[in-house]
Amino acid sequence: MGYKLWTTNELLTSADLNAYLMKQTIIVCTSSTRPASPTEGMVIYETDTDALMIYNGSWLPLLDSMTQSYAPVFSASTSGGAVGNGTLTGRYGRVGGWTQFQINFTIGSTTTGGTGRWQFTLPTGPTLEGVAAAVCEDTSASQRFGGSAWFTGSGIFSVAVGAGGNIGVASGTPFTWATGDKLMICGRYY
Repeated sequence: MGYKLWTTNELLTSADLNAYLMKQTIIVCTSSTRPASPTEGMVIYETDTDALMIYNGSWLPLLDSMTQSYAPVFSASTSGGAVGNGTLTGRYGRVGGWTQFQINFTIGSTTTGGTGRWQFTLPTGPTLEGVAAAVCEDTSASQRFGGSAWFTGSGIFSVAVGAGGNIGVASGTPFTWATGDKLMICGRYY
């Protein structure tokens, strides 16, 4: 369907409305009420997923927004580690080959850190490269420690803090982890 310019005093017919205008505006719908016969280039906004989508033969996110949730898995690199009654959540979004992600880990009274650097699974496996930042928050001391995260294997990020990211985040590092303390990681990979 092409683009149409109307001339002065030309009437807008229902056929024009359905053929031209409907396919040249952003349609507000839900993921289950998308247009039945979309055309390439059609853009919609899904109210249930808060996603702006474009159709190119299939529906794809138009913007790099983290609209999908996932359940990251926590472990320690040497052994053990359990979330217990803490909370561990993840969100991500994909555009082209890039994945943007966010992991939030809040320590609970029964969380155990295991031995070795803490690591977390990603929503999809990286293929080439990635970068991530991390913040460790000691809520009782109102202190934050910045760090970095890197791939340790297929789909796993490990976290470090300190100068040059040389101190692995683990039980007792960079502080004694207690109930309510937080680790936040956000990054992007290809």
